[in-house]
Amino acid sequence: MVPFGIKLLRTLSLVLAVGLLLFGIVSDSLPRQPGDTSPPDDSRWLLSLGGAFVLLMIFAVLSVPKASAVKTITPDEKFRRNVQQLGGFLLVGFALLSLHLLREQIVAASVIKNATVVTETGSVVQDPRKVPEELRIRRGAIYAGDKTVAASEVITPSRFAHRLYPEPDLSYLAGYYNPTVYGSAGLEASFDDYLSGGRVLDPLLEQQRQVLNRPVVGSDLYLTVNPALQTVAQNTLGERKGAIVLLDAQSGAILAMSSWPHIDPQQLSFNPYVNDWGAENKRIIDYYATVVNDSNNPLLMRATQGLYPPGSTFKTLTAGAAIDTGVALPSAIFTDTDGTVQVEAGSYVHRDCSTCRPANHGPRFTLTEGYKWSLNVVFAELAIKMGPTRLAEYSRRFGFGTRYDLGVPVEVSRIVSDVKELDSSKNLLAATAYGQGDVQATPLQMALVAAVVAHGGNLPAPYMAQAIKNPETGETVWQYQPHNIGQVLSPTSNNALKAMMLESIKTGWANAAGIPGVTVGGKTGTAETGRDTSHSWFIGFAGRDANNPQYAIAVLVEDGGEGTRVALPMARKVLEAALGVK
Repeated sequence: MVPFGIKLLRTLSLVLAVGLLLFGIVSDSLPRQPGDTSPPDDSRWLLSLGGAFVLLMIFAVLSVPKASAVKTITPDEKFRRNVQQLGGFLLVGFALLSLHLLREQIVAASVIKNATVVTETGSVVQDPRKVPEELRIRRGAIYAGDKTVAASEVITPSRFAHRLYPEPDLSYLAGYYNPTVYGSAGLEASFDDYLSGGRVLDPLLEQQRQVLNRPVVGSDLYLTVNPALQTVAQNTLGERKGAIVLLDAQSGAILAMSSWPHIDPQQLSFNPYVNDWGAENKRIIDYYATVVNDSNNPLLMRATQGLYPPGSTFKTLTAGAAIDTGVALPSAIFTDTDGTVQVEAGSYVHRDCSTCRPANHGPRFTLTEGYKWSLNVVFAELAIKMGPTRLAEYSRRFGFGTRYDLGVPVEVSRIVSDVKELDSSKNLLAATAYGQGDVQATPLQMALVAAVVAHGGNLPAPYMAQAIKNPETGETVWQYQPHNIGQVLSPTSNNALKAMMLESIKTGWANAAGIPGVTVGGKTGTAETGRDTSHSWFIGFAGRDANNPQYAIAVLVEDGGEGTRVALPMARKVLEAALGVK
């Protein structure tokens, strides 16, 4: 006969186990606050499940009949009792596991349904466990230059992390992070393994964190961008569609990269502190719909994704190819009688711009004169002499066709037509040689063309992500190693091209870009769009060391008009800030 005390303990353990399970199911299904539609986590349910397991095991053990105290237990009886206890353990475990799965399918299903967000493209189902889990991660910060914060975290009273983008002129370079609807983009996506702590840097610290139940802490990302120069570039560009890219010409580091218009990543950051998570998601979706439908396309980072005809700035590449292949020296003579030329009989007429040819200058021009006065006729004739194969090859050397790995979206600059097409159409080849025709370039690529000349004829690999550091130890866990992609021009050819760019500033149409006491070389561009408008361009280099100018720049203003009037003064302003000239 079972003693009364055992019966009472067995009954009590069963009742408490059932009560604990009911508490876990009901309490975890309710919002934490009135009006709170955010998905609850499973902590109370899992605690209830663990407690119920212990209580049910007590019930199972007490339910196994004990042997008589006066009777000697035989091996068979001992074995039978052990099997019964093991069976009880497995039965309790299986029952609780089945209950957990049933809860997920019935109770949690309604929570998942309530967490569904309707977007323009359909429903986005959010996992009510994954979102809180991601929001508890202490995501690494993104710093620029002097440790100015481009992206960081603030911890809410509920221990969730809210991503902040505090610098309007800078933070959009980071991309955005949104764990509930749109995920991440830009640097936030490219370096997510480090920023989110997914890549374990110190196994001992990671084990300690798990034992102590501490939140995951991501690593910090450091950028090459100079915050002060970024602000100058952004203010200089203002609200004109376009981009400014400033490079360290010797290392390839991006010091400033402004684009307008651009997104506000803070509007895409989910704020877990609000009561109504559904309304917060709707706010984010509404903002995203606004930028998607904006005709100015703020999602396009024009500095790296905008493809434009580079206009006369491309003559820098064409001249470099001609000099390096021996087709023409800077002193080579070209005939430009009336500012027009036909490279194919009875076909398109290539023309100099109406203000390019200087007054009272004869029909014969050197290549340097054709460059500094931006004569399309000279470069059309040069293209026919040089041929499509050389132009295509040197475009590749200068970086056209290369997808640079910056951690942000980058479009490939390119000559759309292949060599056969250019060879079959001399008109297309001639127009391409002076930056029209079939050439498309990003502002980043054209800044690199100028950087090649400043860097001794070598193409530096551009980069913006400089280092990753462990915020707890200060240890640098990853460091970018600056390097060259390849040699573009021989030192002799590069010096000749460099002299042409310097002459363009001294006595050419780009003379307004000159800065007293500083070595400056450059080229303006006015690129026809086919819409009766022109993009305004300037590329150049500047530095106090004449042999190794430190800075390379490209400025592009969509539909801005003449390069000398719009892009050039903007470039000068940014270069003066970089050089500390007042």
